[in-house]
Amino acid sequence: MGEVIDDYLSFRNAYNISSSFIILDEITFVEDWYRALKLRIDQGIFKNDVILVSGSASLEILKQKEYFPGRRGKGKDIVFYPLSFPNYVRSLKNIDVMRKDIFGVEDSMKVNRVHQNVLGELFSKYLVTGGFPLPMEEFFKKGESVF
Repeated sequence: MGEVIDDYLSFRNAYNISSSFIILDEITFVEDWYRALKLRIDQGIFKNDVILVSGSASLEILKQKEYFPGRRGKGKDIVFYPLSFPNYVRSLKNIDVMRKDIFGVEDSMKVNRVHQNVLGELFSKYLVTGGFPLPMEEFFKKGESVF
């Protein structure tokens, strides 16, 4: 990982680039990625840059962010969670399965009984895609999940 960053820094210096967006996707597949990044942050190399770190193993990223105390500048964490089942249904069929004017799960179940077949089918698909947008799109386009 350090070599890749150093290669980019050489390129950046050769073209007099003073600041950049650096996107490190699927970073959790790279062992000890945080060490290479932390060293260069401590050296002040990225003081004018924005570094975006992402990956599908979000728990690993959250755990490894502890290695960056005081080194995050004006940055912030943005965690993308999957859609909840009610939001999944709402986005696909415009059915409000957890209506706000109804109190309790049992009342919601009674009201939604009319949608029982559709909800059962959607729930099976929800379990395949996990409510994540990319697998949802792949599933509905190709009939299969990217997982």
